[in-house]
Amino acid sequence: MRQTRLAIALFLLIGPVVANAEDSVRIVSISPPAGTALARGTPLRFRFVVHYELTSRRSAILSLSLEQLRSRASGCKSDPSDQHSGELVTAVNIPVRKGSRDIKTSITWPGDTGKGTSGRIYGSGYVNFVPMYWENRNGARGDRLRSFEETSDYCYIFGQ
Repeated sequence: MRQTRLAIALFLLIGPVVANAEDSVRIVSISPPAGTALARGTPLRFRFVVHYELTSRRSAILSLSLEQLRSRASGCKSDPSDQHSGELVTAVNIPVRKGSRDIKTSITWPGDTGKGTSGRIYGSGYVNFVPMYWENRNGARGDRLRSFEETSDYCYIFGQ
C-alpha cells in the first residue's frame, strides 16, 4: 500500500515517464523536387507532407521555417559562427497534438525580393527548411521546445 501511494505521489509530481520516446519531425515529400534551381525575384510556394511524432506533451505548435542562406562554399548548412550567414525568412505554424501523423502544408519563399529579410537581397544563395516545436499557449506559439537541424536533403539553390 505504501509503495502504491509513493508511485502515485511520484506520478503526480513528475508525470508519466515514457521510455525511449522522442519528438521528431521529418519531411516526407516536397514540391518542387529537392535540387530544383529557383528563379531569384519570383516568389515560389513549396508544398510539403510532413510526418511528426509528438510524445513529450499533449500538444505543441510545429513550425516549419524557411531559411535563406548566403552563397558560400559550405552550401546549404547554416554556420553558427557567422551570424550573417542567413536568416529565417518565413514560417508556417501548425497546432499539433500528441501522437504520430502526416500533415500537408505549404510555405512561400519570397524569392529573394527583400521581403522577410528587412530589405536585404542576397542575389544568390540557398533555401532550406528548419522544423521546430514550440509550446502551445492557447493556439499561439510560446517558448521554443526543440529546434531540429536543417537537412541538406531539401536544399535549393537560387540566383546562380
